[in-house]
Amino acid sequence: MQMTLDKGPTRVDMVDNVPGHRSNLEKLLAYNMDPACLRDDVVKNGVLREDAWKAMDEKVLQIASDPTTVVDAFRSRGLTVTTNGLAKTVLRYEDVSDMNDAELSIAAEAEPAGDRVAYSTKGMPLPLCHKGFHINARAQAESNALGDPLDTTQVAIATRKVIEKNEKVACQGASSLAFGGYTLYGMEDFSSVVTGNVTAAWGDSSADEYQDIMNAIQALRDVHHFGPYGVFVSGNWAEVLNENYGDAVTTQPLTKYERIMKHKQVAFVEVGEFMTDSRLIVVSLKEETFQIVIGLDIQVVEWVTMGGLRSHYLVWDIVLPRPRADQAGNCGIAVYS
Repeated sequence: MQMTLDKGPTRVDMVDNVPGHRSNLEKLLAYNMDPACLRDDVVKNGVLREDAWKAMDEKVLQIASDPTTVVDAFRSRGLTVTTNGLAKTVLRYEDVSDMNDAELSIAAEAEPAGDRVAYSTKGMPLPLCHKGFHINARAQAESNALGDPLDTTQVAIATRKVIEKNEKVACQGASSLAFGGYTLYGMEDFSSVVTGNVTAAWGDSSADEYQDIMNAIQALRDVHHFGPYGVFVSGNWAEVLNENYGDAVTTQPLTKYERIMKHKQVAFVEVGEFMTDSRLIVVSLKEETFQIVIGLDIQVVEWVTMGGLRSHYLVWDIVLPRPRADQAGNCGIAVYS
């Protein structure tokens, strides 16, 4: 993980009674809350050797690059918005109304009907997702003296915890977290989603999984949210996708997953391990429906306490869902259960 910064202001204070160090807060403010500024002194003067920091960063990047299903499904399709998440606690944005249909006329000089969009301001809180751990200075000093490689188990576990929390919030939301007059919603708890019932619990003999997805797609089309569509299935229904598909028309052997993917408007079918059990979610893959807000990509920061005898590490990011509805209250997300 390479990070470069221009030199900031030259004022110098003390941190933990160590001269020549500015406080973390001063550094963040000087660099517009860019956490990369915390790494320069840490790598040069911190408890860990430079190769230990390299090992830690590589472990974070390795785990973060593993597919995470829901978040990656949107990020890989460019359905993201980037902001400086540490520099603000709320992200505000505008929604616009639709216009009337275009007109047809023979005469080029025909007077067009006046029309304009209406704007409304909406927003969402930008909480940090984080998991911390610490390393005892004496144990680390002994490791440094012996030249032992850094044990990256703690950072690996902390990174997975952060990524799993991102997934859970993208699916289920965090509507209990309200700040600045706004609430953090995911796909399941957003109030404007289209809701419906499946024919039966998936895997039951009377269930028609393919028809359930077609019904959800039609419900989205009815509110003018069109394809392509992404399909997410909760973990307890995942094995159903591997079952053989059969009807009175299809003659070639197909799994239910393969049959669903033959629909031209279905871009993918993924298993959402952190969705609520027994849920089907179909999403119109448009930026006006759902985006992942990237306020801070996953990384590690360090600080010391107890006079430098204990080093604390924090794996953190700001990777949050932003479901959206038009001004008529229609949303391109269908949640069936």
